[in-house]
Amino acid sequence: MKKNYFFQAALVVCSLAVTMMTSCKEDEKIVPATTVETGYYVKVSKDVLETATVEAHYIDATGKICSEFIISPEWKKQLPKGSLPSLAALYIKFTPKNPETGTKYNMELTSCVAYRVENGTGKQWSDAWTTAENLTSLVEGENVAEWCNQYSLATAIEIQTDGISEPTTCDFGGNAELDKNAMKKATDMTKLFGW
Repeated sequence: MKKNYFFQAALVVCSLAVTMMTSCKEDEKIVPATTVETGYYVKVSKDVLETATVEAHYIDATGKICSEFIISPEWKKQLPKGSLPSLAALYIKFTPKNPETGTKYNMELTSCVAYRVENGTGKQWSDAWTTAENLTSLVEGENVAEWCNQYSLATAIEIQTDGISEPTTCDFGGNAELDKNAMKKATDMTKLFGW
């Protein structure tokens, strides 16, 4: 008789343990991202601004292509929250001015496309991609046009409803076909937006 009670007590304890494990798994369900904030960032040296006209072409929160001239060494655009999935893309176009032949210019470039997503429970996470992270080169005036052509780059990502992003292409009309392999993660750059 004692064995029967012991067996029943063990069965109750096991049932409770299974119930608790099942309820924990339900709490761990992944809640998909619901909103996204996008940020674009460009930093160039003063020599770049002296030798080239710099334009930023980007996708805004409504999916429209927008353009702005960059006239200071640091440019940042932070968009309001939007919905997912979302395309985030930045194309930096450099058009050479008339640099002096024989003069050396310090050409520096950093750019990124960053985003922060939030799910229905308020959890947030962020990431960033770049094609130009701390690029620095000393360029002769006669080679500025070549530098402008080489570094007129697009960074484009598709942000899915799970908050994960993948490189993609985006045609801004005239930009070269994006080489997805040139893009790399730049998670630390999310700090530029306070994320």
